[in-house]
Parts: sequence; C-alpha cells; structure tokens
Amino acid sequence: MIKLNDVNNKKSDLKPSIIRFKEIIKTTRRTTISTHIDPDGDAIGSALAMYFFLEGLAVESKVIISSAIPSNLTFLTGVKKINIYSGKQDDDFIDGCDLIIILDLNEMSRLGSVEVPIARSKSKKVIIDHHIEPKAPADLYLIDTEASSTGEILWELIAGYPSSAVSKEIAESLYVAIMTDSGNFRFPRTDADLHRTVAQLIDCGADPVMLYENVYNVVSLGSIRLYGMAYSGLELYFSGKLCIAVLDERNFIDAEATVDDTENLVESLHSIAGVMMGVLITKAPGINEVKVSLRSKGDFSVRDIARRLGGGGHFHAAGARVAATSVNEVKKMIIELAESILND
Repeated sequence: MIKLNDVNNKKSDLKPSIIRFKEIIKTTRRTTISTHIDPDGDAIGSALAMYFFLEGLAVESKVIISSAIPSNLTFLTGVKKINIYSGKQDDDFIDGCDLIIILDLNEMSRLGSVEVPIARSKSKKVIIDHHIEPKAPADLYLIDTEASSTGEILWELIAGYPSSAVSKEIAESLYVAIMTDSGNFRFPRTDADLHRTVAQLIDCGADPVMLYENVYNVVSLGSIRLYGMAYSGLELYFSGKLCIAVLDERNFIDAEATVDDTENLVESLHSIAGVMMGVLITKAPGINEVKVSLRSKGDFSVRDIARRLGGGGHFHAAGARVAATSVNEVKKMIIELAESILND
C-alpha cells in the first residue's frame, strides 16, 4: 500500500494517479463504492457519478453506505441503486470484489457500519477525496485538498475518458456534488476553473435550475417547523460571534420531523450579522448520539472543534457525532472549545 506521505495534494499532481486508476479499472471485475456516514450532496452525487461511470465501462458495481439518503437528494436518478448496509448479503458482495472505491472521506471510521467489511477485504482500495491529512490506508489516492469537492476531482478523472462516458446522469450527479459542497458556488474555492467545469457539466445535460430547485427549494412542513423552533431559541456568545441552535427530541416529536428536515439549517446561522461561527446541535428520537454541524467564515476554523468532538471536516464546514450525552453537555463543550478561537 502507498504511504500516506506520498498522497497527492494538488491538481497538477493528479495525472499520475488518474493514469494508475485507469490501469486498475482495466482489470477490475467487481467494485464496491462507499462514502461517509450522514452523506451530503457531495457524497451521494459522487457515489452515483462513479456508479454510472463504471456501468458505462461494463464494470459491475454496487454502492453500499451506512446512513439513509437525505430527503432532498432522493430525486436523483439512480438513487434507488444505493444500498443501505444490511449485513451478510452486502458482506458477500464486498468480499467478492477486486476493488473498493471510497469517496469523500479520509478516515475509515467515517464509513460507519460498512467500515469492518471494507477494512477486512483483501481487494485493492482507492480513496478519492479533498480533505486534508488522510488517515485511511489505500493502494491508490486521488486527493486534491484544493478542490471544492470530491465531485470536482471525479470530473477530472471522468473527463479523461471519451466524451460518450459523460452521460446526463453523471453530469447531474457531479453538478449536485459540486453545487452543494461549494455552498452553491460561494465558498472560497469557487474559482474560474470550477465554473468552467460546471459549464461542461451543463453541456453534458445537467439542468442547473431543476437541480437547485430540488436540492434547496423543496422542504417539508416538518422542516419549516423545526427551523422556527431553532430560530426562536438561538443563543449568541462572545459578543455575537458564536451562534448556537439546539433541537432536542421533544422538538422533533412536536414538529413531526426527522433529522433530514434540518438539512441546510446550519448554513443560515452564520449569515446573521456579526456571527462568525454557526453551530446546530440535534438529538433526534431513538438515536443515542448528539449530532453537531459547524460552519464558519473568515479566518475562523471549525475543523479542530469537530475533531475534539470525534468528528472532522473542512476549515469552514465540519461535523461530529457525540455518543451517550445530552445536548446541553455538548453545547457546553462547544462553547469551551470555541472560546480560544473567537474570544481573542
């Protein structure tokens, strides 16, 4: 396996890895595709794009993940082909693979319940990702920490094949991956190259109006209720730099809502004037974990806070799951961790 310090970190370094990936695919018979728990648009979009890409190359593949698909992504073509890990049947498929492709994560623990069967598999493993400091072992890495998303890296890989390989399904999946992880094209890594990539995806059949409407403008009544509950209980700290919203089990029951209904809520918290860091803390019924979503802007990082809580992510967007505790305990921990960052 490749040593972690040999991992590629710049777009200009991806070509050798892409060439190696093409060589591996030529002899691949069966592939498992997987991504992280609590999958977002980049994770689901990238997984579907890879599935359709391999299908076009006549490579048998199966997408196996640990968590449910967010409701705002269920409209995507092929989403019913994604399997939520269910045990022996999926284990048998993974064991019979000669290649496993892991997308949008850099630590094996982020695979959730599918980590164990993937880790014990003797097949080749490829990691395609844009997070820093990868800790997951693999035979090949396609990592660009300067990319907006894993979807952007996949475009570099897929674009190297004949244009017929880029189907409408692939274009739509990659568009969603890039759109969501770039914050709808507003985060710092949104540059001219990214817009040129998006233009090519549109040329290949991605409909930006339809995709935006389905991802961002279709919400449930339960979601609206939860947003109201979260907004009515907002708390500000450190002269208004930190904004925390908390949703507990009672909130979800009263709103007749699920965790999916909190999608994009955290993005709105740090849009409040003066707020540099927004945090959403949720505890849904029947789940023995507290979920934390963190967003920031400017020079303020949330990555280290998420790591201290057992999670991870990017400089401006990160998250974690904290087991066997209360939302109030997690809130106290976040305030303590944020103090040294925001109270300078």
